[in-house]
Amino acid sequence: MHFITENELRVKYRKQAFSDFYLQKEERLTPEAKQFLSDKKIRLTSVTDTSDSAQPIGNQFDLLRLACLECGRLANELDYGISHSLFLLAEAIKTGIKTEQRTSIIPYTSQLEVHHVLSTKGKLLIKLEQVIFTISDLEMEKQNQGNELAYLKKQLIEMVNQLIRSGE
Repeated sequence: MHFITENELRVKYRKQAFSDFYLQKEERLTPEAKQFLSDKKIRLTSVTDTSDSAQPIGNQFDLLRLACLECGRLANELDYGISHSLFLLAEAIKTGIKTEQRTSIIPYTSQLEVHHVLSTKGKLLIKLEQVIFTISDLEMEKQNQGNELAYLKKQLIEMVNQLIRSGE
């Protein structure tokens, strides 16, 4: 068992700055090392599962960011405000979502009906709901990222509701 210290991280960071840190199964962080990663907004990924299905949370956040960018592009012609909000969310995912409020997991059931899907907003609504359900899966897997995921999910649910209401 190796305990990684703040000093070790500082030396590595001085040599080459990094935004993700992968903690191996036999490694642990001292409290000061954890604080260093938090202060520098470096994502921590524990590599405990070596199966192909284990995907570092950093990669999953990158995929969520790309999905938000795609939704923002789709929304650009339909609703500039929502498009802008999606681009801001994508940027927040990239730089790290900062939320002080404690958020619990929000249960979500699709509200889409056939007429929503067949509308001009259909592609966007489907994609937004896919992202929401992806976040729901991540919330169950990654309890330590719950606040950020819940915040992101809440924002996307509000956008879906706004799009549905604006079409009625």
